[in-house]
Amino acid sequence: MSRPRARLNLASWLCTMIFLLVMAGLPHLAQAQPSQATATTPDHVVHDISISKGYWLSPNRNERLASVEAQTFKPFRDLISLSYEKNDLWVRLEVPASSHALYLHVQPFWLDELEYHDPYTHQAPQMRGDRHLLNGISNQQQDHAFQVAPAPVVRMIYLRVRSSSAYLVYPQVLTAEGLNHAEKNKLLYSSIYLGIFVALTLIILQALIISKDLLIGIFAIKHICYTLYALFTLGMFQLIVDIDLENRFIDKAHIFSIFGIVSLTAVYDGYLIGAFTGKSKAWRRYFQFAALCPMAFLFLYLAGYESLALYINAIFVLQLMVALFWGALRTRRRELVEIQVRPAHLIVYYTLSVATVGLSMFQILGVFDSDIWKMYIILGQGLLAALMMITILFYRDRNMHLLMETTRVELASARKINELETRRNEEQSHFLNMLMHEIKTPLSTITLALQLNPPASPGNARLALEACREINLILQRSIDFDKLKDAPQIQRSSVLLSDSIEWVISTLQTPSRVLLTDTWDGWIETDEHYLRIILSNLVHNALRYSAPDSAIHIQVEAELVVDQRFIKIDVINRPGTAGWPDANKLFSKYYRSEGASKQPGTGLGLVVSAKLAHELGGRIEYCPTQEEVIFSLWIPQQAF
Repeated sequence: MSRPRARLNLASWLCTMIFLLVMAGLPHLAQAQPSQATATTPDHVVHDISISKGYWLSPNRNERLASVEAQTFKPFRDLISLSYEKNDLWVRLEVPASSHALYLHVQPFWLDELEYHDPYTHQAPQMRGDRHLLNGISNQQQDHAFQVAPAPVVRMIYLRVRSSSAYLVYPQVLTAEGLNHAEKNKLLYSSIYLGIFVALTLIILQALIISKDLLIGIFAIKHICYTLYALFTLGMFQLIVDIDLENRFIDKAHIFSIFGIVSLTAVYDGYLIGAFTGKSKAWRRYFQFAALCPMAFLFLYLAGYESLALYINAIFVLQLMVALFWGALRTRRRELVEIQVRPAHLIVYYTLSVATVGLSMFQILGVFDSDIWKMYIILGQGLLAALMMITILFYRDRNMHLLMETTRVELASARKINELETRRNEEQSHFLNMLMHEIKTPLSTITLALQLNPPASPGNARLALEACREINLILQRSIDFDKLKDAPQIQRSSVLLSDSIEWVISTLQTPSRVLLTDTWDGWIETDEHYLRIILSNLVHNALRYSAPDSAIHIQVEAELVVDQRFIKIDVINRPGTAGWPDANKLFSKYYRSEGASKQPGTGLGLVVSAKLAHELGGRIEYCPTQEEVIFSLWIPQQAF
C-alpha cells in the first residue's frame, strides 16, 4: 500500500470514529429536556444561581440533619478540593426563591454516595453516586442532578458526600434551561473527546496488528485502560452501556482502570526513555519496581483501605512523572534507537505530561483549590500519550519508507554491478577456456614429437615430457575449477571401484610407486568421471609431495555411518621435502605451503576435489598420523 493511501486510511478511520461517537451522543441530546435557551441565551440562565456555598467535615458518620444545620460552614466559591477524607462532607447551598423547580447539579460522576436533603419540603433524602446507580433517570445522565422543589422564600439545601476517591465536589444550582444546556455541552464535548480517543486507539491497534511490536502492544493495553477510565470519569459508560448494573460496578471498574494505567505507564514509558538512555540496570530495575507498585496498591484497596490506597497511588504518580521527566532530560540521540523519534519530542511530551498530571494530582491531594476544568485536565494526558505514539509511528513509517527507497536503489545498483560482473566473468571464462585449449593443442604436439623423435639425451627427453605433463595437469585443474562456478551436472551410474582406481594408476608416470590394498571392492552408484578426477588429484598430490621413490598406499574399506553405507578410500604417503601441510588452510583456494613452492602447481587440486566430493554426497578429510599424510575420501555406496 502506498504512503498516501495509508495516510488516507488513517484519516478516514479518525474522521469516521469522531462522526460515529458524536452521532452516538445525539440521541441523548435529543432526549434531554426541551430548552428555550439558544445561542443568545442570557448568561445568568446557564450559570450557578445559588446565593452562597459552604462545607463542613463531620467527624460522625451518622450525623443527623438537625445537628448539621447548627454547624458553622466554611464558605467556598466553586470547587471543593479536600484530598482523601474519612469523614463525611456536608455541603450547604443557599437557594433563591423560585416559582419553578430548580436543579442541584453535582460533578464529578465518580463520587461514591451523594445524599440530598431539603429541610423545606421534609421529604426523604435522595441518593445518587456511582455506588447507587438507579434505573431510569440517573442512568441517563453524565453527572448527578437532584430536583429542588420550588419555594417562595430563600432557603438552605444540604448535600452529604461520601467517597473513597478524592473529595472533589463541584455543586451548582441551575434552572431547567441551565441544566439542559450544561448537559448538552458536556455530552457534546465528551463525545468529541472520546471519538478522537477511540479513533487513535483503533489506529494504534491497526499498527499493532501489522507490526506485532512489543512497545505498541504495551501502549495499546494502556490506551484501552485509559479509554475505560475516560468513560467512567466523564460519566459516559452508563450512557453507552444501557444495561442494569450492579451497585459499585462502575466504582470498582473506575478504580481498577486507574491502577492499570499507572502500572502500564511505568512499563511503557520506562521502555520508551530507556531506548535513549541506554537501558541501565538501575533504570530498568526502578521501572520494574514501579510497574509492580500499583498492583500492591490494588491489593490494599481490595483489603478495605480504599482511601489510603488511592492517596498513596496519587503521590506515587507524582514521583513517577518526575522520574520520567528527569529521564527525558537525559535522553540523547543514539544510533540504532528502535523508537526512531527525536529526543526533543520526548522532552516536550514529558514536560506537558508533568504539567497536566501535576495539576490534576495537586488538586486531588488538596494542595490548592482551582477551577472545574483542572479536574478533567488529566484526560488531556491520554491524548498527549496517543499523539506521542502516533508521532512514533509516523517517524517509523517515514524512516521505513526511506530505508526501503535506499534499499531499492542499492539493490538496483547491486543488480547492475552483478550483471556487469557476471558478463565479465563469462567473458573471462570464455577467454581462459579458449586460451587453455590453444595452449593444450601445441603442448600435445610437443609431447608427441618428443615421444616419436626423442632428443639425443634421454634425461632431457624425460624432463621435457614431465614438464609437458605438469603443464597439462595445471591447465586441466584450472578448467575443472572454472567449471565449479556452476553446479556440476552429476550423472550417476554403476561403477566398479577397482576399475576407477586402476585407471588413475595407469595414467601416472610412475605407477609402480602406488600400492593398492583392496579390503573391499564392489559396485557403487556415483559419477565415474568426477570420481576419477578426485582420485587423480589426491594421488598426484601424494606423488608430488612425498619422499622421492617412496611408496603411495591406497586403502579401501566399507563403513556404516548413521544407517548409510560409505566407502572410505585412504591415500597415504610419507611427507617429503615440502613438509607437512597446514590443516587449517588445506582446502583454501591457491594455498601452497612454503616447502611446496619449488614444485609446480596451482593450489586448486584439493579445492576441486572437496567440492566434487560434496556434490557426490561425500567428503574429504585430512587425517594425518605422526609419520604419514593421509587424505580420506568418503563416497556413499548408494545415492541418497
